[in-house]
Amino acid sequence: MRGILGNLAAAALATAMALVAGEAVLRPFVTLPLARTLPEVRYDPHPIRRFTVRANQRAFTYGAPVAIDARGFRDGLHQPAAGARLLALGDSFTFGMGVRDDETWPAQVERDLRRRTGQPVVVVNAGTISYGVFQEYDLLRERGLAVRPRTVVHGLYWNDFMNPAPPRAGEPAPVSPEGYFVWDRLEAQAGVRGRLTSLASRSALLFSVRQALTATAARDGSGTSAYARAFDRFVAAGLAPDEWQPIEQFYRDLVALGRAHDFRVLVVLLPVSDLSAHPGAAPHPYPQQALQRLRALGIPVVDAFTPLRQDPAAASYFLPQGSDAHLNAAGYAHIAPAIGAALAADPRLLGETAAARPRTEAPAAAAPVTTMARVRPGRGFVRPPRA
Repeated sequence: MRGILGNLAAAALATAMALVAGEAVLRPFVTLPLARTLPEVRYDPHPIRRFTVRANQRAFTYGAPVAIDARGFRDGLHQPAAGARLLALGDSFTFGMGVRDDETWPAQVERDLRRRTGQPVVVVNAGTISYGVFQEYDLLRERGLAVRPRTVVHGLYWNDFMNPAPPRAGEPAPVSPEGYFVWDRLEAQAGVRGRLTSLASRSALLFSVRQALTATAARDGSGTSAYARAFDRFVAAGLAPDEWQPIEQFYRDLVALGRAHDFRVLVVLLPVSDLSAHPGAAPHPYPQQALQRLRALGIPVVDAFTPLRQDPAAASYFLPQGSDAHLNAAGYAHIAPAIGAALAADPRLLGETAAARPRTEAPAAAAPVTTMARVRPGRGFVRPPRA
């Protein structure tokens, strides 16, 4: 009996030592995912948009603090003020998933414009995680027009064509009673399974095993979501004509709404990590298609996609989320000056008063239809499936 117990103890010790050794070997080479901190941003069901950000909350996005105001906007940095007012519209790249309130591109563009013009420019962040253009347009009409923006700056991401209609009758709600997306399963984070998942996400060895199992499931199709399949098709060939259709219709409607409510439109073509973080790769059809279609509609665009693909440091501008990753604070700092330059260059976009008196130390302004300047920032999850 003692011999059996001794053998078991020796086997357990050897296994523990092997696990420790494996963890030590893998740790320098494995990028662990970002930790989720509760409460994360919460949502309420919506009859048209499927869900909407819950108003008046303090929460987190991957550990970064978030302040949501009474309108459901991530606009807790300032109170309404006089001066040129702009509305940033878009999805999680505009919301700023994984970064603090002051690190999002709308916040950084606001600071950039105040430096350039010396005026109290206000950029309201109406970005919403997992929204597409249909939902963004409805949000603009319901809540955004009350801002009375001089310009609506839209952040275009590849998946904005998804969810182009209200939910069907009887369709399950995409948010849980606690206010979280059902696919994130954040309620389980406090339970035993959640603790085990959290532990696996903090161990290079366990995380690598889980990733290997996920990759195996993806190869045989058993673990591949509709969103993942759409992303794979996009990476392989760009967007199909039927996927461009709701995006183009959104911009036609947005321009018409701007005429009716006296605002201009500027588009920011946002980068995709899988296509931007590999300098030297063959050109992808998506950015060129986007630029051609937007210019055909007469809409000015800041191309934040193409220059990033030519930047050797591009990989450092994204969060450690694997494929389809969001920009980090440095990434937003990299693109914000180009957006500010495009806005400051055209009095129609920023407003005559703010644009008329640029500071002498401001950088040279870019044309409204522009390629993003290669500006270095100062010191300063896989995307969730659509509901």
